[in-house]
Amino acid sequence: MVLNSTKDFSGIRNLTCSGTITGSTGASTPSLSCSTITATTLSINPTTLQLRGITITSSAAELNVLAGVSAGTATNSKALVLGSTGNISGINTLSAASVSTSGSITASDSINGFLAYGNQTAITTVEPLTELGINNTATTEYLNIKGSGLDYLDGSYTRMVRFIGSNATPVEFQIEVANGTNATGSNATWIGNKTNNDLRFGINDSTSMTLTTTGRLGVGTASPSAPLHVPSNNSFTFGTGGSTVYRLRTDNGNTESALGPISYSVSGIFGGYIACTAMAMTSDRRLKKNIQSAPLQRIQRLYDEVDVVLYEWNESENRQGQEVGLIAQDLVSAHLTDLISVFYRDDVEEGEDPSLEPAKTQLNVDYSRTAAYNMKMIQHLLSEVARLKNRLSNIDS
Repeated sequence: MVLNSTKDFSGIRNLTCSGTITGSTGASTPSLSCSTITATTLSINPTTLQLRGITITSSAAELNVLAGVSAGTATNSKALVLGSTGNISGINTLSAASVSTSGSITASDSINGFLAYGNQTAITTVEPLTELGINNTATTEYLNIKGSGLDYLDGSYTRMVRFIGSNATPVEFQIEVANGTNATGSNATWIGNKTNNDLRFGINDSTSMTLTTTGRLGVGTASPSAPLHVPSNNSFTFGTGGSTVYRLRTDNGNTESALGPISYSVSGIFGGYIACTAMAMTSDRRLKKNIQSAPLQRIQRLYDEVDVVLYEWNESENRQGQEVGLIAQDLVSAHLTDLISVFYRDDVEEGEDPSLEPAKTQLNVDYSRTAAYNMKMIQHLLSEVARLKNRLSNIDS
């Protein structure tokens, strides 16, 4: 083999070497051109390596992670190459400070940790959940939240849910559950505002009940002026299915006696005692008509035909001790129906006289109305006393 004057050698078709080929050159950009290089181990240590004019900056270790990669499928210790549709599958664990996607995130197993949402005006779909359990397993409900008894405490209560407005000084609503045993009645749940704001309840996108910061409850009003304020009323029919005579009074001040059934506008129905310091009843002259003096003969029937009795209540009424009062049926028999009102109870049986004691109808005595009878009778007695005194004075003279 004879080299030319520039130490070049050309024309070799195949070159086989069992050892090492080592060469050096002063050329700034030496090149090796061939169709195929076959070697058990090919070691190239250039300062810059180019393939088809493109400089390769990755190390051999970095290039190795691409070997055996299937596009669209994750492989252990290999690079991720997206599929033709931009998808990747087979990732067991993904750890990232943040994940952003314009599509859906689907999990066939659990999503552990805390979830937060932001940077969008609305969540349009997150795929439907069949149920959700927080620190517990939802079994008979859609949402189950169990406190640990150690975190998010408010005294002996656990804050289960907090709703906070977007204002710098927001309204805050909370639901709390006591951490004690349910065997103690005072261990309760708490629902309400943590801030000093009214609590309102609504139906059909309208406020129907308001509990104010001053402790006033308004039913049908957002501005209650009393501890319990019910300005509205509803029609209620007394004497349904019967013809018993009842005394009833409407809320406009009129008083009447009539045969049931009779419908009136009422604001409340009570089945037990009403305890209060005083009760003010509507009695404005401007709300009344056909005003006339009550005949003494009618007033006197209360004293001539109705007896004041002593009695005890049946066990079902849960009222202990002996009481004194009137019997409602005696007032009806005396045609003093203006002193009677009714209340409907399913457990009241029909009496001996169905017209007087219909089933499911409890008769009540309006003792407040008897005060007017007493006043009329006292006026009559005072008049009689004055007349007798005058007569005695004439006799003495």
